[in-house]
Amino acid sequence: MDSRIIIRTANVDDSQALGKLYQALFLDQAKYDPRLKLDPKFEPERLLRIMLLNGRHKFFVAVDQERIVGFFQVNIFYGDQLLQIMPSELEGFWKKLHPLRLARKALKTMLNWLEPRVEVPPTFEKIRAGYLANSYVLPEYQGQGIYRRFSEQALEFLRQHKVDIVYFNAYLDNQIVINFWKKQGFKISKVIMTKDL
Repeated sequence: MDSRIIIRTANVDDSQALGKLYQALFLDQAKYDPRLKLDPKFEPERLLRIMLLNGRHKFFVAVDQERIVGFFQVNIFYGDQLLQIMPSELEGFWKKLHPLRLARKALKTMLNWLEPRVEVPPTFEKIRAGYLANSYVLPEYQGQGIYRRFSEQALEFLRQHKVDIVYFNAYLDNQIVINFWKKQGFKISKVIMTKDL
């Protein structure tokens, strides 16, 4: 383990570096599914800036002498709702658009008159679930214990937020990640099957 590398919480100033790592992650996923091709209009830095501002995504970053070399993203869901887990820096911005919000609300009300909504009754009891959403470490920094340190920070964060269960998704071919989480006590509980048409 490299003691120079620190793990800390990401902030909005990290959006450019995080955006590059996010893009690298998605390009890396193509080795498991070649149909995954990034849209030419994809703007990773803009996406990450919004995610860091809205308070619904927790990012940990690994930093080597001010260079961000990896990240780990965590979310918390209550049922199917993505929870606010940190103060949102966007709230002040939305408050400035208060008159616009009123216009949107009036339009929505009018549309509901024209097209009544069908309410679907709940099916399952809601639980708080931690989701290990995305992670990536630059290839030259892999094998140095960064991912393990990320996992410890993420699981501790989720314990503090009193989640009932933690889950993640992985490609079956990604046995390194699957085996890592099995050693942490995770088990395979669901398989998604696909067929090309």
